[in-house]
Amino acid sequence: MGEHSIMQLKAAADQQLNSLAQNFVGKWELEKSENFDAYLKELGINYFLRLLSRAIRNTLDISLVNDQWRIKVFSTFKNYEIKFVLDKEFQSKTIDGRPYKFLFHLDENGKLIEKETKIRDTDKDSVITRWVEGDQLIVLMESGDVNAKRFYRRIK
Repeated sequence: MGEHSIMQLKAAADQQLNSLAQNFVGKWELEKSENFDAYLKELGINYFLRLLSRAIRNTLDISLVNDQWRIKVFSTFKNYEIKFVLDKEFQSKTIDGRPYKFLFHLDENGKLIEKETKIRDTDKDSVITRWVEGDQLIVLMESGDVNAKRFYRRIK
């Protein structure tokens, strides 16, 4: 295979990934959660914050400009924003202020996989997988043996 053909294949693959990425762009409103409290408890989140998290109906605003992603979380309690480039690890804080290493990857099936690696011994690693089905964003959160899901509806 010639160099030109390899470049064409890479361009086609990049275009397909960009198309998959665009599925996430927009505003999403939380509809329901499954096992979310158990997931937060597994992460060591205190009872008060877990109670608040269950009561809040948050909204996500996901944007993508060139290779820069941004996920904004809006709620009546606290707003949060994280910016990232796929496949580049960086250090930041979770919505509740815990320091973590983050790595985001978009797989060939269109799933956005976020790996949160603990920095402090008292914290726990977590994997958050997001995918779109129609006008629904599904978020699977995993830590230890605990899984939770959140379901969002596209509003824009």
